[in-house]
Amino acid sequence: MTKNPAELSRDELLAVVTGVVQILYGNEQEDGSCTYAPDSVWSGADVCESLAALLEQFGLVPGPEDDGTVIGPDGPVDHTEDDAEAPPDIPPPTQRYVLFDFDIDRLVTTDAYTNYDEASAVAAALDNVIIVPLRFMAWEAMEATEADEEEEEEEEEQSH
Repeated sequence: MTKNPAELSRDELLAVVTGVVQILYGNEQEDGSCTYAPDSVWSGADVCESLAALLEQFGLVPGPEDDGTVIGPDGPVDHTEDDAEAPPDIPPPTQRYVLFDFDIDRLVTTDAYTNYDEASAVAAALDNVIIVPLRFMAWEAMEATEADEEEEEEEEEQSH
């Protein structure tokens, strides 16, 4: 399981933030020091690779066992079976994966893969590609949820 960012010490959090700033705005000098370069030009693949390496140093890179784990504001959220159940009239969100290429700054294909392993197999044959998870609800469920929210708002306005 990925380490929860809330488990990091203050010093570790400062090291992560400092690392991100250096990756995005650092200009390494010949003597090994780093100076700020506010006008830095980034290469998407290089930045992502550097950020991933930084996060890996602190145990924050999710593994295959984390696939589908909900990430809350305080890190991964543990759910019981009861928590995971959606109301019976709303289907659970669907997870799909797409491939994004940083060299061309767009999706590699219009295919949406149903599982991470399938997307990973295709991505392994390509350069500078990341797997992007997408979660979405069925259109009918979104409309039902919006209608319920509007009805609640109307009831609340009438009660005042």
